[in-house]
Amino acid sequence: MSTFNKGDKLEILRTTTTTNITPAWFPATVIDSPSPSGTLHVKFTTLFVEKNRKNGTRKRKKIKDYVSLTAGVIRRVPPPEPHRRFVVGEEVEVLYGCGWRRAVVKEVVEDGRCTVVVGGAVEVVVENRNVRVCCSTASGFDSQQEKSTDELVLQSPKPTKLRIICSKQNSKAAFFQKGARVEARSYEEGYHGARYVATVVGTVGEAKFLVQYDTLTTDDQMQPLVEMVHVSNIRPLPPIIRREHRFNMLEEVDAWYHDGWWVGVVTKVLANLKYVVFFWTTNEELELHHLDLRSHQELINDKWVASFSVRFTFRI
Repeated sequence: MSTFNKGDKLEILRTTTTTNITPAWFPATVIDSPSPSGTLHVKFTTLFVEKNRKNGTRKRKKIKDYVSLTAGVIRRVPPPEPHRRFVVGEEVEVLYGCGWRRAVVKEVVEDGRCTVVVGGAVEVVVENRNVRVCCSTASGFDSQQEKSTDELVLQSPKPTKLRIICSKQNSKAAFFQKGARVEARSYEEGYHGARYVATVVGTVGEAKFLVQYDTLTTDDQMQPLVEMVHVSNIRPLPPIIRREHRFNMLEEVDAWYHDGWWVGVVTKVLANLKYVVFFWTTNEELELHHLDLRSHQELINDKWVASFSVRFTFRI
């Protein structure tokens, strides 16, 4: 059984009278540790109540409530996937009416939006940042996300090296079966050092696989690109590392650029969660937002190793 602490971010399943589509998961913050009676005091992030002041004006205050830990209505906030691409017919969750609700993608629009049908009744156009993968229903507060060893929360801003040990069942054979999600590395001119997210769609002998890319298309841009890749150039998706602090100067990172992840190093830390990143494979410097970066990780001897300080000498 997990323990919640003051300040933890959660989502609470509840209904509202503001919309006829129910229920929804509403973002909230823990106010106090769980009580002996098994309830949790929370303050909602997007739900408000209006109260009258003595001078006749009205004031909006965030709703506070007590939620039972055993009612199956509490879950951890799922990790963000800012570059996730959705497909028609996919079941998702959409931020609608101040909460996350189940929906189905009806149409994908090229400008970073999609049309979804919420609750099987309401059709709306939303930005992709307000759409996410459909999360599993909470089982009390002992969510699968807490049990996973593939997600880390970093709380120390000090440069360090983190070793992530995966279980033995995460062998290449298991990861690279048909349908496995992978990252494929390219050595073509102009793409050296980039990795692209793809899905394994077939095998060619024992050492090569057919992969279908998420973001790369054929020359006519009509179909997703499918190509044969040697086993040495693909790897499973790296574990999610949730950054509680900003990236540091000279920290090695992966940057989302030109539809793939490129290895670079932070050369400047700017305001508004922005950075300047240098790419040694292309000799470029770009200004990027925090959400476009992730900690660089390498799969060494079937173990994920994340380095939070640059591993080479670099002159600015």
